[in-house]
Amino acid sequence: RRINLGPCNKLYKKNKITALFREGLSLGEDTLFVLEYLKNVERISVLSECLYNVVLDNENSLNKKKPDNVLDLLIEQRKEEEAFLLDCYGKNCDLTPLYNCYLLNTHAYFLNMAQNKQHIQDALSKHIKNEFLQEKIKRAAPRRLDLKLFQTIFSKKYAHAVNAYFHVKALYYSLGGILK
Repeated sequence: RRINLGPCNKLYKKNKITALFREGLSLGEDTLFVLEYLKNVERISVLSECLYNVVLDNENSLNKKKPDNVLDLLIEQRKEEEAFLLDCYGKNCDLTPLYNCYLLNTHAYFLNMAQNKQHIQDALSKHIKNEFLQEKIKRAAPRRLDLKLFQTIFSKKYAHAVNAYFHVKALYYSLGGILK
């Protein structure tokens, strides 16, 4: 996670590319490409200078479109990252940063739904029962108090509390975060 897993800020050796972008994916295909590439190299070099700029003004770009199953796609991407890390570093590697990603992705997904005034109960009912996701979120080590609260109520499967949490949080942000 200290390397941006996007493909556009890197140089590649063509003979090391063994897999192209996965067709049909609308989220995470770039990360999976980079992980596949990293399996074929023994070392990488990192520059501290920022030599890449991006303009995100193309309304037709995939990064502007959010599929309905965005959390499912993120979970699948994280599964592949975990397999990559276990393959590279063995079963004793610290996966806490990855567990934190599961927590943050899930939190962001539901917060975005609440902020856009979408009904989150159906999606929440589905994901709160997902034992795989539950295990990963329980293993996260959030530092922020709000994320610790979310982790606790999500892990205890308190769907109504999670729903209320996100609606209160969305209201707080809609007021500009000015509540004291």
